Amino acid sequence: DGDRRVPIFGLPGNTVSALLTFEAFVRPALLRMQGRANVARPRTKARLAEPVDKVGALRFFARGIYDPEAGTVRLTGPQGSGILRSMSLANCLIDLPVGPSRLEKGEMVDVILTEQAEPR
Repeated sequence: DGDRRVPIFGLPGNTVSALLTFEAFVRPALLRMQGRANVARPRTKARLAEPVDKVGALRFFARGIYDPEAGTVRLTGPQGSGILRSMSLANCLIDLPVGPSRLEKGEMVDVILTEQAEPR
């Protein structure tokens, strides 16, 4: 059928970059194609349990460990795009906004809960 349109998704070559790109763009698109109205992961706010350094001019999604009882979040460790361990330990993504290159312990940040942290 020449009229059939098939979407194609391109992903980066680094494993963690591919996972994060899938989470941000491909997963929501596939869920919408399946008819789901709400495709966003649950979000919450949490206090940083440790300082976080990042490139100030970029929005960054860091892999994190969210503790719902304490209301805190911390990094899983080094955040390089090829470090798969950081993704396997994570139960959330920390949405670090464009702005300061250092966020201090105790600052509030947005947290995107992944399946491991979503309430059942």
